[in-house]
Amino acid sequence: EHYEPMETPLGTNPLHPNVVSSPVVRIYEDDVLRFLRHKRRRISESDRRWLDRAREIVDAAAVYRETHQRRPWRSTDTGGCWGDTVLPYRSLGRLFADCDEVIVCGCTIGQDVYRTIREWMATDPALGVVVDATASVLVDAYAAYLQHTFGATTMRFSPGYGDVPLALNQELATCLQLSKRIGVHVTDGHLMVPEKSIIFLTGCTRKEEPHDTI
Repeated sequence: EHYEPMETPLGTNPLHPNVVSSPVVRIYEDDVLRFLRHKRRRISESDRRWLDRAREIVDAAAVYRETHQRRPWRSTDTGGCWGDTVLPYRSLGRLFADCDEVIVCGCTIGQDVYRTIREWMATDPALGVVVDATASVLVDAYAAYLQHTFGATTMRFSPGYGDVPLALNQELATCLQLSKRIGVHVTDGHLMVPEKSIIFLTGCTRKEEPHDTI
């Protein structure tokens, strides 16, 4: 995963000067190109200008928000318990088997990014696709940034993989009060709105582990 923590101050979004909105998150063009399924080893200067322009567009719209809860964890034969919340999923039981606590985090880069993507898709679809891919990479990098602030943790795990259903998004969003705290809603189809939002779980460990993600 391409993420580099940097010891520099957080910035702000000029459209929202009172909101801390630019964590120091470096994303890599290779990650955006992978989202775009770009197969060439080298890109043209014209393509690079598009990538730079897309990052400028996303940065101008992004407002970073997050909320998280840390609760005791107890693994069981069928999954585990996050505080009083039973999570009967064996993959979580295995992932957090050596953890005493688990953090559940919800984060977003905001509604304005979604609106901006739609506007560019309507006016310049080719650039709109690059803006969309850039926003997807950026919210994932933001999740990695947040995980870094939690200290030594396991890999990140989001609902919708393995035996953990996407429907768990709704239960975790309720626990975190995502709608109230960061303006993120979960639809009846268990998708998150705004679209560039993530819920993830990570276990607290006694030693640093590679921060992969599922």
